[in-house]
Amino acid sequence: MARDVEAFREFYENYSDAIFGVISKILRDSELAEDTLQDVFLKCWRKIDSYDRSKGTIFTWLLNIARNAAIDKLRSKEVKYKGKFGEMAEDVRTYSHLKTEMPIDQIGLNVFLQMLPPEQLQIIEYVYFNGYTHVEVSEELGLPLGTIKSRIRIALRELRSYMSV
Repeated sequence: MARDVEAFREFYENYSDAIFGVISKILRDSELAEDTLQDVFLKCWRKIDSYDRSKGTIFTWLLNIARNAAIDKLRSKEVKYKGKFGEMAEDVRTYSHLKTEMPIDQIGLNVFLQMLPPEQLQIIEYVYFNGYTHVEVSEELGLPLGTIKSRIRIALRELRSYMSV
């Protein structure tokens, strides 16, 4: 697949705010979130050939890359070191002019999320919007790991069907 710079610029402009919001929620550090956002779009640029339209939308593919990158960054030595020896909280005034997240309703996702049963919605929020792992959700909710994974799989399938109508 040819890499069209103008198409990629438009891709970035359309999705960067939403992706930055997800990354920011997970990392809770604007500087790390900006670095991770750049890494995510660079990875997308390099690996665009791995996108499979049959497995979901380009946004879902991008969201998964971003979520995984943010969780990897959160667990990295860099963040652990900064957490021990540096201040994670940023001066809010420094970044108040930046739009740090795009409300999920702005991309139309909230309508579809509200169609999910509460037990599925809760798990989707934990995993995709708060950066929890499946194991962490299992422990948090006191449910078996298999139940968590099944509910996520069912919820994603339902979301996909809602969005394809």
